[in-house]
Amino acid sequence: MGDIKLIILLLVLLFQISVAAQKNKKTKLKQDSIPDYENSTLFDSEEILYFDLKLNKKDVLNDIGDDRIYHWAKVKYKDANGDSVKLKIKVKTRGHYRRSAQNCNFPPLKLKIPKKVRWSENVFSGQSRIKLVVPCFINRERLQEMVMKEYLAYKMYNLFTKNSYKVRLVQINLIDSLKNEKLFSFNGFFIEETKQMAQRNNGKIIKLTNFSQKKVNKEEMVQLAVFQYFIGNTDWAVTGLHNIKLLFVNNNITPVAVPYDFDWCGFVNAPYAEPAPQIGTSSVKERVYRGYARTVDEYSPVIKKFNDNQKQIYQLFENNKLISENTKKNTKKYFDDFYEIINNPKKVNSNFIKKARK
Repeated sequence: MGDIKLIILLLVLLFQISVAAQKNKKTKLKQDSIPDYENSTLFDSEEILYFDLKLNKKDVLNDIGDDRIYHWAKVKYKDANGDSVKLKIKVKTRGHYRRSAQNCNFPPLKLKIPKKVRWSENVFSGQSRIKLVVPCFINRERLQEMVMKEYLAYKMYNLFTKNSYKVRLVQINLIDSLKNEKLFSFNGFFIEETKQMAQRNNGKIIKLTNFSQKKVNKEEMVQLAVFQYFIGNTDWAVTGLHNIKLLFVNNNITPVAVPYDFDWCGFVNAPYAEPAPQIGTSSVKERVYRGYARTVDEYSPVIKKFNDNQKQIYQLFENNKLISENTKKNTKKYFDDFYEIINNPKKVNSNFIKKARK
């Protein structure tokens, strides 16, 4: 009888050990799958990141349907010591409009960073899945500049609030792994992961598609709406979360609206961008205020912030060597028109109060 009790006790003990081992295994797998953003330095530098991206052109660039998968690829770059670093990652096409072959001959990409790369010391340390914005058509200089201007839109919004996406400029040599030959080089930029942006701001992203502009943080909402007017962007909406994320900071029940995807704005002026019919304009360059009406007192601090940041805003595109002098000249004129409006009380009343959404 004593032997039977001992056997039962051993079996129970073995079962408990097995359960604990499985639990530890699951915990470890879960921990391994969580990006370590605190160790990430990808978005800490203002320098252009140069690297080779080697992939199967046919498999990756033709995989643009709804059931896309990640494909293996290789990245090669030189570290701070000048040593060559080679990494295996995964890549797939992404996006909506620009993913279609009818609209662009080169779709946006997303890089998936394997655990082995993520947890080792390299430029992608701590990352998980990174969006890469690329030119819509490689052989068109205007569309190369378009990407640079969209990059600058993110950089300009960073001047107003930390509740915004960081970006990193890249220059990539694309190499076809099948033929082992260089296809072309292009400039693009990485966009900070949404979870990383939220964690950096001690917040969480929650999808609430029927949320109203009136229910988000008022001060930042006014700032966002005026900024979208500044760059000539109407391609956004809080309700429906169109190019907007809701960030709940420090467990506050009132979220902050965070914008992204600026390629349809008037400042970028992409050849494929068209204003929505309900906007009632013939060009995306024509500014339309899409925020709700606020009082003059509520607009005043936002206008002051734009005036305080004016020099830095202009320097961002004036110092950019990847933008032509003609584009810089046209950009300055477009921004000058905005500053003339916000520093004229009558025009503020007309554009931001009378013409605001009711």
